[in-house]
Amino acid sequence: MLFFPIVVAAQNDGTADNRKTEIDFLFSYYEQSGNNSAVSGGRGTEELHDYSGILIVNISIKKNKNLRIENGISYFTSASYDNINPNTITSASYSDQPIYLDVTYSTYDTAQRHSYGIKGRVMMEEYFGSISMGGYYSKLSKNLNREIKFSANFTVDKWALYYHISKLYPVELKSTGIEYVSTDKRYSSNFDINLSQIINKRLQASISLGAIIQTGLLSAPYHRVYFQDEDLPRVERLPDTKYRIPVSLRLHYFLGDRIIFRTFYRYYWDSFGIESHTINIEIPYKITNFISFQPFYRVHFQKGTKYFAPYKEHDSNQEYYTSDYDLSSFTSHFIGVGLRYSPALGIGKFKLSKKAKKSFIFREIQLRGGSYRRSDGMKSMLVSCGLSLLH
Repeated sequence: MLFFPIVVAAQNDGTADNRKTEIDFLFSYYEQSGNNSAVSGGRGTEELHDYSGILIVNISIKKNKNLRIENGISYFTSASYDNINPNTITSASYSDQPIYLDVTYSTYDTAQRHSYGIKGRVMMEEYFGSISMGGYYSKLSKNLNREIKFSANFTVDKWALYYHISKLYPVELKSTGIEYVSTDKRYSSNFDINLSQIINKRLQASISLGAIIQTGLLSAPYHRVYFQDEDLPRVERLPDTKYRIPVSLRLHYFLGDRIIFRTFYRYYWDSFGIESHTINIEIPYKITNFISFQPFYRVHFQKGTKYFAPYKEHDSNQEYYTSDYDLSSFTSHFIGVGLRYSPALGIGKFKLSKKAKKSFIFREIQLRGGSYRRSDGMKSMLVSCGLSLLH
């Protein structure tokens, strides 16, 4: 929200009269429940409540040049985090306020039909922080029906930003004097290539291939693992290198003027042995020229890692181990609906002052809600609202 006055000031400059600034506000509420918390070794409450707000500002700073600023903050309460110390009450009493800032500069050359951009991101919360840098390059075909895009990103994550990582160990392990992890950092390199094609006036398609390499601390230092032949738990341990390959295909089919079929498929593989298939279908229907109804459904099938086992089913001779059900085998379903109200001339206009040269146009509002169910018993609910302005 701190960037809002800067945007207004820039648009009141006489040299910027022909430029437009897009401002989006996003709000969401998320809650979940379950009984397989990794913090307590694969059993125990997973109750969590999260309230999030995001501000996105797109500023046209010059012809074909754009600056995008995204600022997000959330407040959550979590029983799982609270149970890092088992002496506390089992309830969603632990709270934190993650915050992030994302800045992207991009430019487009009309004559050469190519664009490029650079991006930086910083994220902080009490237990975790990260910084990343990346960029992309894209090229359009002569008939503007095909685009190929290359992108890369490098991220450094650090556990326990403000203190030694041993303070994140479960309370009963802090007094053992054992260093359960050898580093507090994780490094990720992401590479992606995307090809988009307009096949005809009704059908659009895109395919994406990615490669991610991660090294460093890939487990969580506060996840407990219990063994068959030991009373005291250990800290989750996973290999310090991971390779991930996602491949996705997207098809959009325009059935007349009122219905669009949006379909998405993703295959994922990683060196931990996880494989998954995700299918998503969304069918926006235009009730009128400015109101659309958007039902959606997503199903996800996952084969888990060989390092996973439930509470007290691990062998103490294993080199790697986790009881995090996110890394297990499961099937999940996410179903919901959205509603979009977007009149051609906007919902309304307003000015911050009588002397302001430009008005803010309230362009659209979107509401979305969904219910998530997983075969291991975890379930969640998400509702969100988006507001869009043009200045």
